[in-house]
Amino acid sequence: DFNVGGIQTTTKPNRIPKPMTPITASGGFFSGSYKLTWNETSFFTFFNASEGSTSFKSTMERQLDLPNKYLAFGLSEDKIMGQDCIVVCKMINNIGIVEHFYSTGRVTPSLLDPNEPAVGLTDASVSYVNGNIQCKFTREKYIESVPRYCDSSKNKYFLLIAKGSISGGIIQKHGSDVVVSDSVIDFSANGTYSGTVRDATKSKAHACLMVFAWMFCVSTGIILARYYKFILPSIKIQKMMFWFQAHRALMIFAPICSITAFLVILADVGWKWVETTSKVSFVHSIFGIVVIGLSIIQVIFGFLRPDKEAPRRPLFNILHRFNGIFCITLAVVACYLGVFIERMNLGRIGWGIMIGWTMWV
Repeated sequence: DFNVGGIQTTTKPNRIPKPMTPITASGGFFSGSYKLTWNETSFFTFFNASEGSTSFKSTMERQLDLPNKYLAFGLSEDKIMGQDCIVVCKMINNIGIVEHFYSTGRVTPSLLDPNEPAVGLTDASVSYVNGNIQCKFTREKYIESVPRYCDSSKNKYFLLIAKGSISGGIIQKHGSDVVVSDSVIDFSANGTYSGTVRDATKSKAHACLMVFAWMFCVSTGIILARYYKFILPSIKIQKMMFWFQAHRALMIFAPICSITAFLVILADVGWKWVETTSKVSFVHSIFGIVVIGLSIIQVIFGFLRPDKEAPRRPLFNILHRFNGIFCITLAVVACYLGVFIERMNLGRIGWGIMIGWTMWV
């Protein structure tokens, strides 16, 4: 065992392993005496918090390959990292370290108290047996003298559990298989809670559909209408100019992809609109729904296009062009906001794609 006794210790490799708690498929949280088990990620978390107590005990277990890994336990108000308290159990060169951090968002979290890395934590221990890291600690629910300390005696929090690697003694960005409770947990009362492994599959499907719709279909459709009237003047499809037929097909397909993407992401969040507390996601959703609406209007405009000699044709051209430019501008903003959404974990790749596309357009 790594009997931390506050912060760190060493281990004996020939220790007899304790039996693993069976991993179930459903998973659940139980306050008072409660536990959480997961099938895919092999997480096991157990809590013991009697009503009226000033602290709660936690045990976390996760399969990790040494060396230099960590297991993190976060208290969050909105399921997204930022303004959250995190207990991090580190394994560095067979030495266990338990520390208390505070996260401000998509940056490396800082110690809650640099002068006392394990502030609010007692009876800490870490063990590593047969590929499984186990961390135990007792956390004070509230310490008034420590700024930014998450008060679990009064406030309710979502529980986040993540894993990752350590480089140079600094924890790195965690993986995508983050365990998140489905609802806030009341650490001062008995109750049963469920949780899920945060899966970004539908979110990424949404992003792929939107990228195809706006970075390929719409961009190509605009280029065809702008330049190919003169490049391929003799090519016709069904007695109509090639550029027009291709432009029309692409612009009709774009809102179809967009609506499909909208339904996919709506299903991912349980058919509910994104919470206003998730500021970037909420703003992204507003821009997105406006863009989808304008793209549908643009297609309707196209079907109502007057003949070349009609007196209203100049007005149509102005409205069609203005709505198109406005729509693609808002779409660019929505795409950039999408890169900022933390759960997508796009990083530099997302920025590279967006900047390259913007320069090309």
